[in-house]
Amino acid sequence: MITGLSVIENDFHKLPDKAPNICAAYVKKEYRRKGIARSLLDHACKELAAPRDYGRLSDHRPHGVYERRSWEFYGMAKENDGAMVRMYHRKTGRPQK
Repeated sequence: MITGLSVIENDFHKLPDKAPNICAAYVKKEYRRKGIARSLLDHACKELAAPRDYGRLSDHRPHGVYERRSWEFYGMAKENDGAMVRMYHRKTGRPQK
């Protein structure tokens, strides 16, 4: 597998109002830094904008992927196991910078 991305209702955190969530976003190491993750995230946001009308898409991974793609830092979220992680979100209709 080279890449993958899923969208689910809640990705094991205690902020149910931050749905839907990115889950299992992955790009194989030798294919990174080629714009693939950006394309996947943009596609997910576009697909959720209409006709589904989700206003935002969220994720809470502890890496710099979202900072580099102009997602907004929402705050800290508690995962179901008690760990604290950074939560990011992006309006689904907004183009990436």
